[in-house]
Amino acid sequence: MNYFFHWNFDFHHFVYYMVCLFLIVFSPILIRGIARKKLSDIPKSFSFISTIIFFVVTFATLILGQIGHVVFVEKEHEIIESYAKDTGSLIGTELLDIGHAGLHFKTTNDDELYQTILNKMTTWQGKLEIQSIYTLKKNSNDDIYFVVAPATDYNNDGVISGDIEQVIPIGNIYGENTPELKGAFLGNFMMQTVPKVHYGRSTISAFYPIINQYYQVEAVLVLDFDGNEYAKRVEEEHLKINILTVALLIIEVLLYSMFYLSSVEKLKLKQHHKELNQLAYFDLLTGLPNRRYVNDLINIKDYDEVALLFISLDGYFKVIDLLGYGKGEEYISKVIHAIKPQIDHYGILIRWGEKDFVILVPQFSNAENLLATSQSILNHSPKSIRIGERLFEVAPAIGISIYPKDGQDWSTLIKNADIARSYSKQLSTGNIKFFEEKLLSSIDEKLSFEMDFRKAIEEEQFVVHFQPQIDLLSGKLIGVEALVRWNHPQKGLLSPYYFIQLSEELNLIDRLSVWIFEHAFMQIKRLNDELDIELKISVNLSPTHFTSNSLLSDIQSVVQKSGLNPSLIDFEITEGALLDFNHSITILNQMKDLGMKISLDDFGAGYSSLSYLSKLPIDRLKIDRQFLKNNDLTNKTLLTSIVNLGHNLNLVVLAEGAETKENVQFLKEIGCDEVQGYFYSKPIPIDELRGYLLSYGKNL
Repeated sequence: MNYFFHWNFDFHHFVYYMVCLFLIVFSPILIRGIARKKLSDIPKSFSFISTIIFFVVTFATLILGQIGHVVFVEKEHEIIESYAKDTGSLIGTELLDIGHAGLHFKTTNDDELYQTILNKMTTWQGKLEIQSIYTLKKNSNDDIYFVVAPATDYNNDGVISGDIEQVIPIGNIYGENTPELKGAFLGNFMMQTVPKVHYGRSTISAFYPIINQYYQVEAVLVLDFDGNEYAKRVEEEHLKINILTVALLIIEVLLYSMFYLSSVEKLKLKQHHKELNQLAYFDLLTGLPNRRYVNDLINIKDYDEVALLFISLDGYFKVIDLLGYGKGEEYISKVIHAIKPQIDHYGILIRWGEKDFVILVPQFSNAENLLATSQSILNHSPKSIRIGERLFEVAPAIGISIYPKDGQDWSTLIKNADIARSYSKQLSTGNIKFFEEKLLSSIDEKLSFEMDFRKAIEEEQFVVHFQPQIDLLSGKLIGVEALVRWNHPQKGLLSPYYFIQLSEELNLIDRLSVWIFEHAFMQIKRLNDELDIELKISVNLSPTHFTSNSLLSDIQSVVQKSGLNPSLIDFEITEGALLDFNHSITILNQMKDLGMKISLDDFGAGYSSLSYLSKLPIDRLKIDRQFLKNNDLTNKTLLTSIVNLGHNLNLVVLAEGAETKENVQFLKEIGCDEVQGYFYSKPIPIDELRGYLLSYGKNL
């Protein structure tokens, strides 16, 4: 085998093994790197098992490739060996017939028989694709000597030149004594397994024993075939096998990448569904199941009897009135953290509303047992919670209703337990009350409050406060949200929590909404004219008013009366207004035709269908304030996802509830567009807003 052949062989194998190394070792690393960009927390077991399977399959492919190479070499060797054996048999038989046995080391080169056989072998050497042919015998000293060895054109130049290419005289000692030659003198056909260098040429030699009629080895016929040609055929087939092996490895890498990346996509989708399920059925702040969890996933008919304990933390609104929503959420978190371990012994704790919680007790023996359970919960509740430098009373009260005695569905049980709770604080025996039918007749306080509210509508006892909205990129004040307050003659300013639901129950929400729109628009119009600015205003549109037949005419009338440019008006709707989806889209498009903007408020607080969201004709997403109250990784991840989702849908994204510098900085980092919250300002009257604008700057 010459140097050139060796260089090609080594380079080819180097390239082959480098490609295999890359495909087997580095491609999985690259694929896993791509996958981690899609999903950072890929389960280790999944990654380990899939990679092990990949390694097993690819190494098996490599082994099969090597086996294929060995099989081919053996097959190629069998072909040339068979040809050599047949050729040797043919020539050997004829040599015996001619009288080759009569030649020996004392025979002279001009012997007639010698010359005859020399000419004959010279002819065979040219016709049978044999590089060289010669016969060998042993003398009395067991020395092997040449008998007949024709001239050979080793250089393939068509000319016999040089001593090495001349006829080797009879009797010259043969210098090599290979294992194959020894085997041939023992009567066995032998052939070299790999080419060797012989007289400067790469040859692969066959040794055929010429056996006489007495079954004795008379001589050994040596047939030298071109080793380079043989090695070339082997190498070409080896190259084909290597190419096939690499092709299979590439296919396996592609299959692995398709499987791995598609599996990661499925894991990502599963995680996304889990996150949506978490949003739909669990409260972000406390991690507790919410009312949708009860309504959708717990069938009351599965129980023979179940008790419902309703707990309300009324101190929550005192906290937010004084310190803001963020501190109110902190108050809720601390109370629940204190009482949940005790509640877990008895039943399932559910967050039903902002300050309201429900405990489902599926197993109890009697009313005394429920009373003892409720008392144990109250005993383990903290008397007060420190928020900042203030102490706020907890003093929860519990109302109890029992299925099926006090109601046949969750809604009725909740209502009756809440009624019982509202009376529990009037008891001298403790803040626990079982529902009784007679409580339904004791609604004087509620009726009085309803009468006060009707009077408030007539006398317009309401005021509008405004909370600034800031562009995070420029820092400019770009608009305000209008928020109504009830200036109760005895109770002072009341937040919408105390009367919005009541206004809907009394079918007065449309009237209240029109009043809010009219006064908010007119005040902003006067402020814009006074300060020569274009301050935008957002107003909340209740689900009840949204479905009203008079909605569009109400809006047109108020806008015309106020004189405010419709392009400065943004109506905020919640997911609860979109029950009739197709009709809702029609209404929203009609509103946009009037020139107004539309925002989807409290996004993330409910279960948002992404397919529906992409179809809504809205301009802005307002992220629910819950996401900024808890700074854990899950909430940050969800908040980032919602911002990205909004931008992918070409929507402006505003985050509510920013109360700290850290909140604002985080929102800037994730690319949120706009923000509002106590960090900038609480809701303020129009006069204070005017002063705020003058101190803040016109930046509009």
